[in-house]
Amino acid sequence: MQDNPILFNGIFIGDRIIELAHKLAYYTKVHIGGEIPMIERDYPFTRQLECVACALGAKRKLLYSSYKKLQGEGIILEDNGLDQFNPASIQSELEEEGIKTSIIPFFDGEYAAIESAGKVFQLEGRAEKFLKKYIKDREKIVQNSELFPLSVVVLLGIMNPETYEGYLFLEVPNSASDKHLLQALGANNVTKEMMTDEEIHLDGLQRIYNLDNLERAKPDVIILTGEARIGQNAIRAQIAKNPKLIEQVPALAKQQIVSLPHYCLAKIYRYPEIFNQWKMELSYCFNTV
Repeated sequence: MQDNPILFNGIFIGDRIIELAHKLAYYTKVHIGGEIPMIERDYPFTRQLECVACALGAKRKLLYSSYKKLQGEGIILEDNGLDQFNPASIQSELEEEGIKTSIIPFFDGEYAAIESAGKVFQLEGRAEKFLKKYIKDREKIVQNSELFPLSVVVLLGIMNPETYEGYLFLEVPNSASDKHLLQALGANNVTKEMMTDEEIHLDGLQRIYNLDNLERAKPDVIILTGEARIGQNAIRAQIAKNPKLIEQVPALAKQQIVSLPHYCLAKIYRYPEIFNQWKMELSYCFNTV
């Protein structure tokens, strides 16, 4: 039986807060994030207000005006322990403006953050129940670096919700999905063969504009995360440029193209369920190669 949802008339600043609060059935009217792609799909009834970098910098006035319109009861800040782009850094400024604030620290590990959130939300019972379940789910995860020795390319598609314009990213070696999913399951991230000089963002994302060098990577499996349509269109365009690609890339020849949920460190509380989905699909691909 699920807990009754509670609505907080205020603002969360930080993706980890909205993720953890969701597990406790605690929701907010306005959220400021930036790490989880297309987070508006996960929380359609929460207004997504800019990104953390904007709210801490050039668009600070938008934060204050939105809070005033809400007639909010407070702002809850993520403390990520970083020197830059740390929502907790503006706590004193907010309180000088008469805004009640609370902080949830995430730099002491995900277990401690659950306990802190329970206190801040005044939901200690729910937090304790979720902590027990989360620990149990984490303990069930069996990592095996030799389980599925497949070559994999991971493509993240992001779509602008207003213009429907798409953006394509590689999830590069040592990205969150590589370290916590592919390596843990014995798969080899071969996107290094496709990398360019573009900047690496967040947990290991590099924007690309085509799938040139896919034939060099020769993946056994192509994983599409986020908006799968963006990756699908890129594959179609690349095959149109080079029809022989179907023969050169095992994933295309054997139709081993799968859509799976994107993983980043801000989604730590979804890790067990995402891990199991990736494991199930890689198992299927491995058994059909």
